[in-house]
Amino acid sequence: HDFCFSDRHLNSYPEMNLRIGVVLGLKGGGVFPGSRVGHVADDLWSHGLVEAWRHRMIFQHLENAGRAPETIVDQRIMFFGRNKEWALEQVRRAIKTDWPDPKLRLLNQYESEAAKYYLWRAVCHDYIGWDRGDVARFVY
Repeated sequence: HDFCFSDRHLNSYPEMNLRIGVVLGLKGGGVFPGSRVGHVADDLWSHGLVEAWRHRMIFQHLENAGRAPETIVDQRIMFFGRNKEWALEQVRRAIKTDWPDPKLRLLNQYESEAAKYYLWRAVCHDYIGWDRGDVARFVY
């Protein structure tokens, strides 16, 4: 298996010291994404690797089932499980060096019963949900 790794410091909120890590698992003609945003001290890679692996396993299961996937998520997994170059071209077009500062619509911390865990959710003003768009929209 091949893996592509990328991470980027999110400069807009330096007091939060956030980074994003993206993993693209490449197998045959397919690509299987995973990602995580977290504090610079967090492990960005384990979650992304597990997510990429899980997408590969879902693809294999759906392919073996021999039936059409019903949800947009499963349809995308099937599409990109067979169209690696389509996905990689979208990634190449998205590579920028001058990103605009995100404008947040939501930034909220959620309480956890386990003291060592924390959860934040942020949504940008121009956020398009992962469940929106057609099967050829590569969400990673």
